[in-house]
Amino acid sequence: MKSEIHPKCGPVLYRDISCDQYFLIHGVIPEKAETAVWEEDGKEYPLVNVEVSSASHPFYTGAQRLHTADGRVAKFQKRFGRSAISGALQKSPDKPDAQQAPAEDEPAEK
Repeated sequence: MKSEIHPKCGPVLYRDISCDQYFLIHGVIPEKAETAVWEEDGKEYPLVNVEVSSASHPFYTGAQRLHTADGRVAKFQKRFGRSAISGALQKSPDKPDAQQAPAEDEPAEK
């Protein structure tokens, strides 16, 4: 077996940043990793931050999260207002309707 081509393995401390929970698991030690002390045994281990783990994923916790990402329709309505589509169909009050009768104030010419 060639030397210096295999990654270093050992205990690695993983931290779930969404719920601030730590896991000590045997894995590949990152080359440039910060270290942290694990409270259970007081030893220092390389630290890897993860965004989702079994402690925070809705499948494992059974809890639902609110999604902050909006869909295309919600983004459109947020940008242009809810009545952007229906406003285009409504008639503007500034312009008189073409089929409206002339005002009664003026005498009609015969």
